[in-house]
Amino acid sequence: MTLIKRLEFVIKFMLNPKQEWKTIETLPYDFNNLLILFLLPMAALIAIAGIIGGVIWEDMFFEAIFLGIGIGASLGAAVAATALILDRITHSFEVEEHSNKVLRLMIFSYAPVFLFGSLALIIPQLNFIFNLLCIYGIYLFWVGAKEMLKIAEEKLIGFVFISIIIHAAVLAVCLVIIKGFFGLFY
Repeated sequence: MTLIKRLEFVIKFMLNPKQEWKTIETLPYDFNNLLILFLLPMAALIAIAGIIGGVIWEDMFFEAIFLGIGIGASLGAAVAATALILDRITHSFEVEEHSNKVLRLMIFSYAPVFLFGSLALIIPQLNFIFNLLCIYGIYLFWVGAKEMLKIAEEKLIGFVFISIIIHAAVLAVCLVIIKGFFGLFY
């Protein structure tokens, strides 16, 4: 699947998530392929958008480069790390055997954040609107947890709530680590 086909697939998924979760569930990719073929390009997209937005709206060129790389790296790492953590706790929610379904759930439900977040970095004047559109990812996560992981309706709200809390904590740690690393350079 080429990069353009993957982008079309992600956009098609965002427009019709209930049907596309079934397709995502059957994708023949293992953990590494999901990271390389889907997560890495989306993280690179937001990193490039951060660099472009930083160059356009900031004064310092190298600061824009560090900003873009930092955002892409921290979001990509947070998605992967959250998926690994959630994978360990899914048995508490009586999820049947799953092979990389939690990683699929995290990557694809995070697609609006990568796409609309990229636009928000390039056009900061519309940041509020794009950030509202990023909330659509929570809906995608909800539908994906229900459709793909087959979590019972009564446990679904707890799973989504715990997932959001875990992801927020992991993202905060990733941002602190990346900011600390790039803080060495400027």
